[in-house]
Amino acid sequence: MENVKLISLFSMLALISFSLSSPCYAQNSTQADTQTSPTSPLSKLYACKTISSDAERLACYDGAVEVVATQEAKKEIVAIDSATAKKIKREAFGFT
Repeated sequence: MENVKLISLFSMLALISFSLSSPCYAQNSTQADTQTSPTSPLSKLYACKTISSDAERLACYDGAVEVVATQEAKKEIVAIDSATAKKIKREAFGFT
């Protein structure tokens, strides 16, 4: 059972690393923010920046961060840096 969880986690990390290496992430941050997929776990968080009212924007950020934190705690999403993504990508192809 533990091996299945480990394989699932490795597969998810490999998928994330391939996604991060795609050309769409090479755009500047303004373009990337406006082109975030509606299914991205961060899209609701990015949407908060368009709210002009300070109180409403803060409430939006608080809610969106809570959703992301809950998903991360449940291992539904994983945040990794680019160095880790590159390492996973190399390992996925058998390079160590």
